[in-house]
Amino acid sequence: MPLSWNEIRDRAMAFTREWSEECSEDAEAKSFWDAFFHVFGIHRRRVASLILGLAWNARVFVRAI
Repeated sequence: MPLSWNEIRDRAMAFTREWSEECSEDAEAKSFWDAFFHVFGIHRRRVASLILGLAWNARVFVRAI
């Protein structure tokens, strides 16, 4: 079930409060992206598989040219 705009807004506000003071980007990168995608109700692995698929298709397309 898709999230309502109110739920996304509430999650976004919680996300900004949680990450507003973070200063160690490298150490917290995976946690940051997990929390960011959670705002929209998306799992990081789902996005990563989409990006991987797009990258693979781009390589095949470039080789075909």
